[in-house]
Amino acid sequence: MIKKSLSLVAIFIISMTIGTSQLMAQKQDRVGKLLKFLSDNEIEKFQKGREKLDEKTAQTFAAEVELMDIMTRLWTQPDSKSAIDYYPAYAKAVKGSLPAICNETEIDFGPLRDRTNSVITEILDASNDKLSLSKQLIEGAKNGKYPIPQAQMDIFYKTREDALMKDLEEKSSTAKCENYFNEFPEGKYKVQFMSEYNQLLYNSVKRAPTHANFKNFFDNITLNRYYNGMSNRKYTPEVRALYDDYLFSMIQQAGALASKKQCIDEYENAVYLEEGKRKHTVELEYTKDSVDYELMKPEINSSSKLELIQGFLLTHKYREFRDKAHELRSQFEDSVIWITPSSTKYYKKGMLMKSEAKLNNKITTEVYSYLPNGKPAGIDITSGNMQFHTSFFYDAQDRCAQEIQINTKTKKEIYKRERTFNAGGTVQSDSLKYTDGKLILRSYNRQGKLIEEKEYHKDVMLSSTVHQYDSKGEKVKSQYVLPLPKNPLPTQISSRTDVYEYDKYGYLTKIVSTQILVNNEKRICSQYFMYDEYGNQIDSDMYYEYDPTGQWIRKTAKNNPEITEQKVVK
Repeated sequence: MIKKSLSLVAIFIISMTIGTSQLMAQKQDRVGKLLKFLSDNEIEKFQKGREKLDEKTAQTFAAEVELMDIMTRLWTQPDSKSAIDYYPAYAKAVKGSLPAICNETEIDFGPLRDRTNSVITEILDASNDKLSLSKQLIEGAKNGKYPIPQAQMDIFYKTREDALMKDLEEKSSTAKCENYFNEFPEGKYKVQFMSEYNQLLYNSVKRAPTHANFKNFFDNITLNRYYNGMSNRKYTPEVRALYDDYLFSMIQQAGALASKKQCIDEYENAVYLEEGKRKHTVELEYTKDSVDYELMKPEINSSSKLELIQGFLLTHKYREFRDKAHELRSQFEDSVIWITPSSTKYYKKGMLMKSEAKLNNKITTEVYSYLPNGKPAGIDITSGNMQFHTSFFYDAQDRCAQEIQINTKTKKEIYKRERTFNAGGTVQSDSLKYTDGKLILRSYNRQGKLIEEKEYHKDVMLSSTVHQYDSKGEKVKSQYVLPLPKNPLPTQISSRTDVYEYDKYGYLTKIVSTQILVNNEKRICSQYFMYDEYGNQIDSDMYYEYDPTGQWIRKTAKNNPEITEQKVVK
């Protein structure tokens, strides 16, 4: 009984299998007939057969039916979408039953493919969007491993490349250039794209000089390889100049000293700038001296740190900051005595307390007193048997507006000096009037520097001086009209003009004097100035001794050791 049941089941399965196979064969036959209509170019019959095709057959052979539908649309109503859809549809159909159907119906699919290829080429040629369509066709054929003729693929590539060029001409961008290089590494428009790419990167730097844009220009591997090095590229000199300005502007904009120092280091070590061709070396050196001085100043917090000053003086050259560095010593100098062959000066906490001068066996002593705020209060002067006292008077803004000197014994006034000030509080003019009829009038510029001085005696001008200054406040020219006796000698000097010359660090190096004699003869002489490695003015006829901070503390005449000047610090 069991054997009989098993036999019946086996017969049933075989019957079902045969039935299914026959049903599948019938469906495939229906699809094959549709393909035959296309092969014979009987489009109308294909369309009627397609309409009658049952849903189950259409679902079973969906890939093959979809391919035939797309091909029909391409042949009858060609459009870009069908062209794009063709390649993935073909790939699916080939993986499905299309080869079996062709074999069963003895249809050569080659002519159908050729006809479709031709239509797609025509669609591309007529398209208004060749840029996008060509790319999609190329990708579709490649991704689907479509057996496209090389000639047709060449057309696709040519169309794509031409479209990329046209698109760049209409509106260029770095992204378009980079895309072209990716698609056509050795394309026919490579020269044009490289040139435009370089131009665009240059434009970006000009428009927005940022670190990122400079890096994009300088580090562009594609352009550097093509032009055989960054230096061979057009606009590299211009971009280097812009980068130079950019880096220096970062120094100027930096707030904190540490940030400025970092920006200075970046400028000095910038790999994109050619060695020795930086634009702002002069300004940089000045800024660097300024920053290094400000960084050093808080470090000088004890006498043991004063030796830092020497190192600063040796490595920094600007007089402005060297002078400030020299001044840092005074806070640790309780008392200083300056001794010269003709005078001695005594300082306490940086303030002059007493001076003694000897001239023609006559000794003049000056003793200074100060207000609690450190401003001068008075000077007691003893010269031989004469004694004088100078008093300083201040206005409501604590400015010295008046200065009076009297004979201490007789209480008679010797002179009175009065000052006026501008709105900024800087001295504008002063008059020094002596009781014997002598009058000196001075005027000053807005920075408080003397620009004119005239000396009178009983309303008769005896002499005058005019000073001129540059934008940095340095004196550049002085003109003197000198006092003469009633019957001057022909060789006496009636006027003199001094012209001052400075080096780039602000040190006075030369004074050229032009003298006019009474007989109108002109004489020109020059005075030169020398400095040591620390910025101290020196005389070639003197020997100098220095302390560990870089200041000379003793100088001795080479030809006469008795002529000695020294500084004693306590």
